Formats: sequence, structure tokens, C-alpha cells
Amino acid sequence: METSELTYKKFEHNKSINELEYDTLIWISRFEFIKTELAFLKKLIQSNSFKSRIPNLYERIQLFIQEIDILLKNNQRILHKLTEQHNNLSGKLYYESFQLIAYEKLAEKIFNYTITYQNFKIRIFEYLESILKQE
Repeated sequence: METSELTYKKFEHNKSINELEYDTLIWISRFEFIKTELAFLKKLIQSNSFKSRIPNLYERIQLFIQEIDILLKNNQRILHKLTEQHNNLSGKLYYESFQLIAYEKLAEKIFNYTITYQNFKIRIFEYLESILKQE
């Protein structure tokens, strides 16, 4: 099941500065993990672990590699924004309205990235399962 039908919902509720900072740290951790996972997937699909007579194998692998590179680039952008957000929140006792607006915009980007990433993983796992060498 693809998760693309999900859309971001903003829930109106005032978060404390501690909640904003905690959410940011969780997101940083998740995006660091995704970066590691993408690097592994890239190495996996570049390995020689697939049936050699698969039509368009090389082309499909190249398309997946391009997608991984785009996901990694976007991951890095979001990680940079998360680090900036964390630095802006650290040590503050209260937040200003522009910080909450920036937080919500970033939360929506994170949500959309996560949906895109999950859909990518579903597609790559299904494809790889069908072409792995059976020994």
C-alpha cells in the first residue's frame, strides 16, 4: 500500500519550547538513520547480487541510484534546517510566533519527505525482491 494518499495535517495546539526541541532532536535522529539507510541501499543495488538476464536491469538500477541521490540531497537539506532549528531553540525559555511558523513549515516538509521516502522503499524492495539471485 502506498502512503501517498496521506496529507499533512496541522493541529492547532501550542507546544512548549521543550516539545519543539524534543521533536527536532527526534527528527534529526530519524534523518541521520535515513541517510545511513539510503547509503546502504545504494551499495546494495550497485552490488552484483542480481540475476544477470533481467531486462533493463542496468537502466532500472541507474534510475534508483538517481532517486537515492535526490533523496540524500533533500535529506541533507532537511537535516541542515533541523540543526538550525535546534540551535535557534536551544536555551530559550519561550518561542516567538515566527519560530512556530518555521517549525510548522519544516514539519510539513518532513512529513512529505517521509511519505516520498516510504513509497521509494516500497518500490525498491518490491523490485529487488523480484531480481535477487535465488541460490
